[in-house]
Amino acid sequence: MNDQKVKFKKNILFARKNLVWMVVLTIITMLLSSLFSGFPVALSAFVPQFALKIGILFHEEGSVDWYLIASIAYAACLLLSYYACAVLAKKHASWLIPAFALFAFDAYMLVMFVRTDFDIAAIVNLIFHLWVLYYLVLGIIAYYKLRQLADKNKTIVSAVETEVNPDEVWVNLYDFDRTIYRGDSSVDFYFYNLMNDQRLMKYLPKQVVASINYKMHRKTKTQMKEVLYSYFNSIEDMDTTLIKFWRKKAKKIKKFYATTRRDDDIIISASPEFMLKPIMDKMNVTCIASKVDKKTGIYTGLNCYGEEKVLRLKQQFPNVRINDFYSDSLADTPLAKSAKRAFLVKGNKISPWPTESEY
Repeated sequence: MNDQKVKFKKNILFARKNLVWMVVLTIITMLLSSLFSGFPVALSAFVPQFALKIGILFHEEGSVDWYLIASIAYAACLLLSYYACAVLAKKHASWLIPAFALFAFDAYMLVMFVRTDFDIAAIVNLIFHLWVLYYLVLGIIAYYKLRQLADKNKTIVSAVETEVNPDEVWVNLYDFDRTIYRGDSSVDFYFYNLMNDQRLMKYLPKQVVASINYKMHRKTKTQMKEVLYSYFNSIEDMDTTLIKFWRKKAKKIKKFYATTRRDDDIIISASPEFMLKPIMDKMNVTCIASKVDKKTGIYTGLNCYGEEKVLRLKQQFPNVRINDFYSDSLADTPLAKSAKRAFLVKGNKISPWPTESEY
């Protein structure tokens, strides 16, 4: 589900970028067409361009300059409206809707004025309009999809919050990688093994392909990680290897955790559970993590990530309520919403969890 959220946010970003580029190209085209008569009008919004031409025509026929000033002001207001929608859509993607309405009207006016005299410039401009409108539609659809996901998140969180239990226990909850541990333990473990056994390079081609397929939404995060973890099969003594690894990497636990640690802390992570067990035992804290076979790298269930963390917490500790929550990733927002207090950790900086408008 988090992959979908990333995809939808990218669609909104593309819509905003196309809107800004449309404004920039329109301004450039207006300047060139006003300086050079006969300059082809393409890659431009039609109505601002048309308004400017009307103003110039009145000006050339000796009319008062107010006509030219008014036409320039009208064109500028339209372009500012587009630009404002693009900027405001960064926090509230619903602003793409009025931008779409304005540009759809612009496309309609373009078709009405050039339908009897189509030339190459008009065709290019029409294709340009369809391109911008296409990405605006994708952005608007993404906006509504994100709203649906947000409603689903609230439902998941409410499942944790609404059940009242007299035996409930309030604990502090922490993500592990990049939160209380400097870096990603799974990545560190991979390179630790690679340095000790270069034969693991044979897994690299399929690991790269799996990562690319994940980025292109052809594989889920769980499927991609199963391929990345396939090198586990070549580690002869996993338990001994992990002991040696954590003996070397335990120093990467961040200092702030020593000041906030409690005996009833719960660490929740997407990393493999067996991989974290040695360090969790040493720290004497409880851990919830991904169930991964240490010989094959195959998952039992889903990757413990995003909304899955909320479900796993409720399944394993139904009476637990979150007092303070710490994470480096906004993907953990469902857990942050169910905590009394939540903190975003970036390096050594700890700040209050941002609101959705601040993402």
